[in-house]
Amino acid sequence: MTIDYGFGTLTPLTTTPPTPSGVLEGAAPPLPTTLLTLTQFARILGLDPLHFFGAYTDCRPKSAKCHDVWMQYQWQDAGKASRAEVARLIHEAEVDIANVVGYWPAWMWIADERHPLQRGGLAPNLAEQRLTLRWGYVISGGVMASTEAISASNVTKGANIDADGDGFAELAVFTLSAIPATWNLEDIRACFKEYTALDVGNCRTDPSSTDYDPSWEIRPLQLRRSGTTVTAYVPVWLLLKPSLQEACDAEAIDADAAASFVDTIRFYHVYNDVSTQVQYLWGTNACEDISCAWATQDGCIRVVDPRVSIVATAPGTYSEDCDCYTISSCWSQGTVPDAVRVWYKAGLARPAPGIMDHMMARLVAILACSRLTYPVCECGNVRVLVEEWRENAARATREQTFAMTPAMLQNPFGFHLGEVLVWNALNVPTRRIGRAVRT
Repeated sequence: MTIDYGFGTLTPLTTTPPTPSGVLEGAAPPLPTTLLTLTQFARILGLDPLHFFGAYTDCRPKSAKCHDVWMQYQWQDAGKASRAEVARLIHEAEVDIANVVGYWPAWMWIADERHPLQRGGLAPNLAEQRLTLRWGYVISGGVMASTEAISASNVTKGANIDADGDGFAELAVFTLSAIPATWNLEDIRACFKEYTALDVGNCRTDPSSTDYDPSWEIRPLQLRRSGTTVTAYVPVWLLLKPSLQEACDAEAIDADAAASFVDTIRFYHVYNDVSTQVQYLWGTNACEDISCAWATQDGCIRVVDPRVSIVATAPGTYSEDCDCYTISSCWSQGTVPDAVRVWYKAGLARPAPGIMDHMMARLVAILACSRLTYPVCECGNVRVLVEEWRENAARATREQTFAMTPAMLQNPFGFHLGEVLVWNALNVPTRRIGRAVRT
């Protein structure tokens, strides 16, 4: 997930960033890409994840205590909430929360953020430039890259295992060999296979999606390392065939049938590429060229205060040999730049790969549920909980009324009870980041 701040057409980077992998222009992803996974959302609400992803088994039938099977889209089961609606509202909740607290509820890549710089006349001698970036909890400069896919020949699928002893083998096991020890486990990602007309049922349903694509990522993974071998445990409800979930006549999927699941998946190495971090911009270059092109110079980031997002930037040239920057001794145009573009990784730390901080995850889920348009499943506990969050706290009725304090009236989220609860939890100094003065 990246954010692009549009600023017009600029001269390309001297150090060209990797071409983003994913959905090509004009293609629509099946669900919005979110920081909070749908698996973690279902766990917070107490939903059976197998039912939430549209399936059932003899062990966990549709006639169970909470028996509703969720569909991918509204039109597949009119009048009920769907995974697509939930994913859209989760994304909106994450954006709203980030705008209030000043940081993202889980780390992500921020792409092409722009900042103006104040010129101080001629500056042939280099001076370090300090910036307060838009988003807090800065980790490092860089862009998302996925250039090193794990070969399919290095992936072996074993038999599914029943880890909790309930009679249903809920974990698929994949063994990945020859994995470099330098790779972080959180950098190993899995996606559905790319579309091929000869194997439609086991692939992505978007023919234009290639390589690593966040829209088709399977998460979260449970990973264990032993030397150069990594074992990935994947809940089987994440491996249901997309073609079955997105069918026009979609029905509850039989999870006892092996044909309901894809035959294999693809693993990728997704990492932070530090070769692209900063680009300085001059509206007019040293030759007094008054064309519309920007004069540019590359650079890098040094994190000064990660929480309030203060960084120091300096011009420099990246070297693949040492995986480092050589700092330049002067500005290429002899003056302080007009503006700077920044690429960086920032956000709240994750307790485990693919998992959002548990407190923040609950707040995202509450905020998303409070905005649901359609009712959820018929499970009594879940329905009562969500209906309570959807209650309009600003409306008084004969049966009940809510006492709204002045602080609640300043709530930027809205006046559903869930929105008020989230605002009360976030509206404390220890959880919010003020906009620091540039130093």
